[in-house]
Amino acid sequence: MITSRYEMSSQSPEPFLDAPLQEQFVSLLTASHNSIYGFIVSLVGDRTVADDLMQEISLLLWRKFQTFDLSTEDRSEKFLKWALVSARNLVRNYYRQKKSHSVVFDDELISKMSATHQGVGELLEIRREALRLCLQKLTPADRQLLQLCYGQSATMKEAAVHLGKSSEAIYMAVSRLRHRLFRCINRTLGLMK
Repeated sequence: MITSRYEMSSQSPEPFLDAPLQEQFVSLLTASHNSIYGFIVSLVGDRTVADDLMQEISLLLWRKFQTFDLSTEDRSEKFLKWALVSARNLVRNYYRQKKSHSVVFDDELISKMSATHQGVGELLEIRREALRLCLQKLTPADRQLLQLCYGQSATMKEAAVHLGKSSEAIYMAVSRLRHRLFRCINRTLGLMK
C-alpha cells in the first residue's frame, strides 16, 4: 500500500470489489478525472503536487467506493460531487501538513476556492450547451469546415487543400464562424441583444 504525507488519516485495507463494481468505479473515475484534477490544480497551483494528490484521491475513492450509492440514475454527477468533496478534504489535509511554509490557506479560503471552481465548471457546461445549440444553427458546409479544422485537427492549409480553397479564404471563413458562434452563445445566454 502506498503511503503519503498527504493521505487522509484513516487508512483501511484495500477493499475487494467484484468485477462489475470495479468496472463501474473505473468508468466513473475516468469520466470525472479531468474535472477532479482541474479542481485540485486550481486549489494547489502546482501540477506536481496535484499529480500526487490526484493519485491519493483515486486510491481514497477506490477504498471508499463500497459506500457510494450506485442506485441513482445520475450517478456520474453524484460521483463527481462526492469525489470533489473528498478532494477538497485531501487538499485541506495537505495544507495543514504544509504549515511550515509561509503561505497556508485556511479552510474558509479553500471552501471559497472550491465553490468558485464549481461555479466556473457549471458556467462552462452552460456555455458548452449553448455552443451545441449554436452549431446546430450553422449550415452543413460551415459545420463541416469547423469539424475539419477543430474536430479532425487539420491545419488551415490542409483544410484549404481538402476544400479546394486558398488558406486565406479558410482563415477568414473560420474567423467569421468563430465570431458568429461567440455572438450566438452570448445571445443564447442573454448576454447580448
